[in-house]
Amino acid sequence: MRDLQPRFQQAGVRVACVVMGDARQAEAFASRFGLAGACVPDPLRETWRAMGLGRWRWTEMLRPSRDVIQRYREARRAGCGLNLRGALQRHQDYLLLPGAALVEPGGRILWIHRGQHPGDLPHVREMLAVAERLAR
Repeated sequence: MRDLQPRFQQAGVRVACVVMGDARQAEAFASRFGLAGACVPDPLRETWRAMGLGRWRWTEMLRPSRDVIQRYREARRAGCGLNLRGALQRHQDYLLLPGAALVEPGGRILWIHRGQHPGDLPHVREMLAVAERLAR
């Protein structure tokens, strides 16, 4: 994401990652991935609710599909993974499904992706293509 940041800026898009934790955790996430100042803390999950994102079922977690297993492996290779200490913190809920959106400064949603499983996020290049198309 940080490598494509200049192209997002050219399209008039400011990238922000919403972290389901407090300000300290958002900053730790941002520094880990080189996204200083781009992470917004949301410990009350207001953004998650506003986007209409769902929850994964325990049964799906216990018997993940091939797609889910593939995304877990990709995430692990990219340096991401499940942190058990973090998973046990009060604000964490690993059953929350992810999402991505392009939102105008006034709050109007231009494009949204609602994940079907925990690893279901669009590739950053896909989001950039949508942002560039909308900027025209």
